[in-house]
Amino acid sequence: MIKLICPECRRENEPERIYCHDCGARLDRTALAKIAPKGENAKETHRRLRTMLDPQRAKMRLLFFKTSKVILGALVTAAIVQMVLPPDVPPRPKMGDFPPQINLDLENATLNRSTTSLQYTETQVNAYLGNALKSKQAALSKVLQFERAIVKFDQNVCFVTAERSLFGFSLFTTTSSQVTLQNGTLAA
Repeated sequence: MIKLICPECRRENEPERIYCHDCGARLDRTALAKIAPKGENAKETHRRLRTMLDPQRAKMRLLFFKTSKVILGALVTAAIVQMVLPPDVPPRPKMGDFPPQINLDLENATLNRSTTSLQYTETQVNAYLGNALKSKQAALSKVLQFERAIVKFDQNVCFVTAERSLFGFSLFTTTSSQVTLQNGTLAA
């Protein structure tokens, strides 16, 4: 490998440099022009071009990308179908039913300071929520119309699902809370 020597400071510089690394003087690059660049062997060129233009390799690449696109499309379709399908929610209640007086029961329980237990079914709680949230509908978003709220109780877990409609299509959002009893108090 040829080093370029600076005519002013006599430092050896790399052949890629145009100016000296130390003093900044322009280097004489005529010595590099005399060295003929190493040519590639004809067999090496033929082998390199054959691997680059191999039809089998191109077919494998095309097959890989087609398969990847199909798998990605299937995953996106499955995700969209999962989003569009409604969750398992009970049917809409009839409008003629009167919701239970849960507010009155809670108020009486706090005022009387009695130890009576209050028990309600899912349908009673759902009817109460539907009636209580109808009056609040005007304060909610105009774009997403609130339809109803549904409560589902499992073992120590409470699921609250809100149904809203966007241009007539139902959208469901669900939140869950786990309630446990620790040292005599409820912890969520």
